[in-house]
Amino acid sequence: MRLQSAAFAELKPIKGLSLRTQFSVRLMGMWSQALSEKTIATNKEGQSQNYLEENANWRLDYQWNNTATYKTKFNEDHDVIFMIGTEAMKFGVGRSMKAIRYDYIFENNPNT
Repeated sequence: MRLQSAAFAELKPIKGLSLRTQFSVRLMGMWSQALSEKTIATNKEGQSQNYLEENANWRLDYQWNNTATYKTKFNEDHDVIFMIGTEAMKFGVGRSMKAIRYDYIFENNPNT
């Protein structure tokens, strides 16, 4: 699952000056479950136990940008643009969990 969104606001208080802010957020999540059966252990790749493994995680990232831009013109043929800005980012706020249970009595039924 992935959700993503962004919003911005722009203000022009005087001629030539533009103030802009933008905030973006992304939320991601993953869940999985796997049931593994016993295999005959006649070689290195055999598995002597069955198990159920379950994973879950979520993560939140955000980004916030702020800019101020000033545009002016002089002598009718010279454009000048001044820009200043900041950016704040945070990646990986979240949680991850994993659980494993071994040796189910009935391999096809994780409720045993």
